[in-house]
Amino acid sequence: MMNNFDEGGGAQDVTEAIGVLYRVDPGLEISQVIDGIGIPNAICFSPDGRTMYFADTLAETIWAFEVDIATGNLRNRRVFVGPGVVGYPDGACVDAEGYVWNARWEGNCVIRFAPNGSIDRIVDVPASRVTCCAFGSLNLDALYITTSRAGLTEAALANEPDAGGLFVCSPGVMGIAGATFAG
Repeated sequence: MMNNFDEGGGAQDVTEAIGVLYRVDPGLEISQVIDGIGIPNAICFSPDGRTMYFADTLAETIWAFEVDIATGNLRNRRVFVGPGVVGYPDGACVDAEGYVWNARWEGNCVIRFAPNGSIDRIVDVPASRVTCCAFGSLNLDALYITTSRAGLTEAALANEPDAGGLFVCSPGVMGIAGATFAG
């Protein structure tokens, strides 16, 4: 499980869903959009910008929201992927076909979820703590995958020497360019 840091720099386990997600509007106004978050992760958008995906690692859930393009308001929150999938949801991105790629902390993989939330594909990673994935390269056809070695014992590191590494694969689909801030 992830942790937070106290004022002295010591690690503290996150056990309560007390976090909040804010939105910064083009005029630089700040609005609270979601509360009751344990560990926020995986904000990404469908290719048309009308669906936002957002994960709470502590709740082991990825939600999908409809996005009002004109206002940025979210509505119709629904579970996209719930608990019970290998590992915990961490960072994510969306490909040009509208599928969500999600790094799975303690899951040794990245999972590609179809727009209906079903598992389409699993990319195995030689490290347990998979933290994020993103498309890159000139054609956005390479999937880069980050991992962590934080908190692993010496014995665990001996078993997964690639922990903390950066990996790349060619998944056969293209990513989408990130949206730019309108402000």
